[in-house]
Amino acid sequence: MPVTSDCQQARSEITSFVRLHNDSFAFSTKYHGAKIIDSQNCDIKLSFKHANLNCNTTAICFSPNSKFIAFTTKSHLYIANMYDKKILQNIELDKNSINILTFDLSSQYIIAGNTDGRVLLFKHNASSQLSRLCSFPYQRPKSKIKKNFISAFAFYKNLLAVSGYGGAIFIINISSFANKIVLIHSTAAKRSLCFLNENNIVSADNDGNLQFISIADNKVIKNITLPVRKISQITLIPKSKYLIINANTNFMIIVDYKEHKIIHNKYIEFKDNIYKVFAIDASALIVCLKNKEIKYVELPSAKRLSSLILHNDLPEAHKLVDREPMLLNTKEHKNLEKIYDIAYKNAAEALVNQQITVAKEFMRIYKDVDSKRESIVLLFKSFEHYNRFKTLYVEKNHALGFAMSVKYPALKLTKQYKNMELRWKKTFTNAQRHILLGKSEYAKALFQDYITVASKRPIIELILKHNTLFIEFLKALENQDFKKVHNICIKNPLFTQMPIYKTLANDIEKSIIRIEAYIKNNNISLARTSLSKIEMTAGFKDKVEQLYSMCDDMVQLQEMYINGDFYSCYELVDLYAHLHFSDLGELLQKHYTKLIDKCEVHALKGNIQGIKAVLGELITLDARKEKVGDLLRISFKMQIKYFLFNHKTKAAKSVIYTYIDIFTKDVEIISLMKKYENQTHEKLAITLSSEETPSRDAWLNSSIIFDS
Repeated sequence: MPVTSDCQQARSEITSFVRLHNDSFAFSTKYHGAKIIDSQNCDIKLSFKHANLNCNTTAICFSPNSKFIAFTTKSHLYIANMYDKKILQNIELDKNSINILTFDLSSQYIIAGNTDGRVLLFKHNASSQLSRLCSFPYQRPKSKIKKNFISAFAFYKNLLAVSGYGGAIFIINISSFANKIVLIHSTAAKRSLCFLNENNIVSADNDGNLQFISIADNKVIKNITLPVRKISQITLIPKSKYLIINANTNFMIIVDYKEHKIIHNKYIEFKDNIYKVFAIDASALIVCLKNKEIKYVELPSAKRLSSLILHNDLPEAHKLVDREPMLLNTKEHKNLEKIYDIAYKNAAEALVNQQITVAKEFMRIYKDVDSKRESIVLLFKSFEHYNRFKTLYVEKNHALGFAMSVKYPALKLTKQYKNMELRWKKTFTNAQRHILLGKSEYAKALFQDYITVASKRPIIELILKHNTLFIEFLKALENQDFKKVHNICIKNPLFTQMPIYKTLANDIEKSIIRIEAYIKNNNISLARTSLSKIEMTAGFKDKVEQLYSMCDDMVQLQEMYINGDFYSCYELVDLYAHLHFSDLGELLQKHYTKLIDKCEVHALKGNIQGIKAVLGELITLDARKEKVGDLLRISFKMQIKYFLFNHKTKAAKSVIYTYIDIFTKDVEIISLMKKYENQTHEKLAITLSSEETPSRDAWLNSSIIFDS
């Protein structure tokens, strides 16, 4: 069972609890500031207090690198350095307060959700909002929404997933705003999101539904209805195939995300309801409870299983696996099963020699292991029929002999059964040789003793009727020529009933994973060679076509890159999302991120020319125009703020008019207009009809920006 120990006891209600990159976690409380705790020894590494970090704080977050804390009141966003306690930014907010806040994985950006359903982007070293990423609901109803909200965030590399009122999921690249995707598969409020990889995401809603969604295909792969409602968190256990699900309960649920099934309905019960859970690794959790207690939970790990095996405590090792299905199929579990198989074979050998007491002794240590009880009972029951089996063997009654071995599988461990199988293989080989020599009657005579054996009948029919085709089938499987296998199966569907064929789909899935890796690594020749072997396989036609298309896209991207046509490179990456996660795509994105970092510095200084100089021709990239447009808006607004601060009102007025001509009105510019009017006591005469309102990307046609 998991071992739970006390880690920390907060002095007041916990308001935020997150895991950081360096094996530590951070939490804040209602009245006693924030702390960073070492997850290994639960010692306090750092404390932070501020007058505005209190019961009136509306949202709090910590940077994954542990350097920064951000928190909001109804009117301001504060960004502080956790180490020197200094406030880095004090940003005034509009009338809609922020109620959810998070740092991205790079610890650079802060994403905020406000009570108007807007998702806003800030940066730890920026004194102003950088962008509005999206708004909820996705399809805004005509009637006024009484209580809007943003409900969940999740990250994977540069991707941000966010959900809110209406249940849609936005997926956005926060570095470029390219490849924006909207997933709409239910309207229930989603309180938790979790990326499995760049292609798949999991969502959990208030109705207790867990949806596994393919991002690329925009479809639900699987929906699981959990035995709880109002699911609040999905946690991926590192280096495993398991998710921890928790709601407003004192226990957690474990789900196998590869098999899409619940493993534990009620895993680890606590004294109070769970607030948050984080997996340190595959062997430990940190659990924060509603009663302000923080617990360290040591999971029954592969290391523990290995220790039990090493100390020969095999019954306890099996019981551990029975209690903890998360240990199934680990290397340690496979070693444990090998030890059991040896003991089982030794017991079978003792029964062959009628040494029942010796056989019982081999199995004695497993008598209290529930998962082995049935196989042990079947072992002894099988050998109650051993004498009859030997008689059938001597009489060469293969049909009954093989039938008995199916009913009593432990008999397959005897030398009689092994000899039966050896004799069958020799018969099979000889029959095949006779058919190749054109002596089908000889082959038929050889098979006569096995024609009534149910397990051998299909292959006998194949050999007698379609021997040449059968040989081609085996060679095609051996060479993983899935196209040829498919063509042979069309000619004779009986091949699909063979056990060897049943592994084919699994082999193809593995091949597809390899092909996708080849494409990402730009090994297109090898990818196409592998694709040619599976291109006609039933059930995989669409996937094969998609992979061929991905190969073409990758070749095109590589050619553009070699020719130095970076503009076209980014256009292609923005057109096909899969290219973004290729080696070359990630290299291009790193370069673009560096450019944007420089542009953000220029924008905060009001330097439009600097942005143009840094981006060059990339400034007009269609899929990234929203990001660039936001930077240009910031530049104008920073100029206005500078002029107002220095009482250069004429210059401020000129920039306000220019801004509205290019970008139209928005919340921030209206706020700056009011500051101008209060400072000058002059009313700005600006009216815009619906026909005059420019689109958000109208700046691309502005001579003011491009000709200056």
